[in-house]
Amino acid sequence: MFPGQKPGAQRTFDLYHMVFFIVLFSIFVQGALIPYAAKKLDMIDDTEDVMATFNDYTREIPVQFVRCILKEGHPWEGRTLSEIIMPPGSLAAAMIRQGREIIPKGDTVLEKGDEIILCGLEGGSAAISGLHKVRLSRRDEWTGKKLSELSLHQELIVLILRDGEILIPTGDTLLRAGDALFVTSRNAAREA
Repeated sequence: MFPGQKPGAQRTFDLYHMVFFIVLFSIFVQGALIPYAAKKLDMIDDTEDVMATFNDYTREIPVQFVRCILKEGHPWEGRTLSEIIMPPGSLAAAMIRQGREIIPKGDTVLEKGDEIILCGLEGGSAAISGLHKVRLSRRDEWTGKKLSELSLHQELIVLILRDGEILIPTGDTLLRAGDALFVTSRNAAREA
């Protein structure tokens, strides 16, 4: 005992040091042995990245993600997901509305400003997916018309190739002779 120390204080002091030492020893031993034991028991998969993100899965599975932001007047605005025609083999995987993530369902009504993430298989044959190319001529009935003027019930113009540039069409897009339209259809494909 130290001078001026109360009886029993030495035991409290020693107990504190013993607990402190046991905890430190336990942390060091477990910290050093757990990775070794996990490796010996084949519990660690060195080939997997535990910090994989949404886009990292595209390396393993041939999928593509496309981000669409609905602007005012977009043909999908005010409609439910089940009412719109999406490219075959694709689905709405996620939706962000006013900074909040929403799981899209068939009865989800789309609003201006919604950000929709579409998911579909990468590549594949255009004939299998229903995607086909239509080259417009001067005599074609669609030439000189806006997309909003066309009555497309079972078709969706996905993109337009014009003079080597790719255009994503809107209702105001004016179709011209020479445009190559990439159309997805539930009907038999129109031949170019």
